[in-house]
Amino acid sequence: MEDEELQRAIAASLEGSGGHGGGASASPAGSAGGEGKGNDVDVDAGGEPTEKLSLEEKEAAAKAKLEEIKQKKVEEERKLDREREKERIRFGKEMLAQKKVLEDQERQRVMDFRKREKDEAKRAKQKVMEQIARDKAERRSRLGIKAEASAGEDSSDAEQDGKRKQREEDSVFGVKPVQTQTKIRDVLVQIKKSYPSDRAQTCFKTLSAYCKNLLRVPAEQKFRTINAENNAFRQRVGSLEGGEGTKVLELVGFAANEEAKTLAMADDRFSKLVVEAALTELNNALTNPFFGSL
Repeated sequence: MEDEELQRAIAASLEGSGGHGGGASASPAGSAGGEGKGNDVDVDAGGEPTEKLSLEEKEAAAKAKLEEIKQKKVEEERKLDREREKERIRFGKEMLAQKKVLEDQERQRVMDFRKREKDEAKRAKQKVMEQIARDKAERRSRLGIKAEASAGEDSSDAEQDGKRKQREEDSVFGVKPVQTQTKIRDVLVQIKKSYPSDRAQTCFKTLSAYCKNLLRVPAEQKFRTINAENNAFRQRVGSLEGGEGTKVLELVGFAANEEAKTLAMADDRFSKLVVEAALTELNNALTNPFFGSL
């Protein structure tokens, strides 16, 4: 490549010199037409004597020109490299900023969920305490015990009954949703890492639709029963070789019925908090590009 450029540069130099040579050879011809006029023509034309370059000088000039071209290309390439590096750094900063925003959003979602969970537990406890008070008042009324009975005794009994009821409620309103949310997240991460992106996204969208229907109309029986033999279910959820899609539904509250080939949710298995937790994780899996990699 360099040889070709050198040859072109030499050719250009030769052509330039040839033009000067032609002018020089024309002078003798002009002087042949008249005696003693050759020198007068050069002076009248105002031209300066042209020094004829040797072949070595022409080659040196061509090489110098070629070196100048090469240096210019090197400088342009360095400039492009600097621009590419600046772009790479800018893109990296943008990705880090986006990752931080998503992490902050995820932390806020968890905090909001835990607050809702705590408020729900508080309301449930209040209902239990109120029911205990009503039951105790009714028992006292049936037994003919005066309402002026020891307030300390009432408080102690109510507290013990409340603790017992609260332990029962905790299975639904306390620890269980948080633990279940963690398990659901682990399964979703496994799906994302084990299957192609389009296949995982289809599964997530289908599971999300089931959860949304449950929250929208929890008493609707058709939303609480899934036909495991349905082609759409088998292709989108049931086809995962590891059974992860069905595992998510079981964590939400569905139970498999092998004889009926269905997944059904009984009344005592439905928990609004658990379904909301599952929907939160599914939405995160669908929208957060860093899901499972943080």
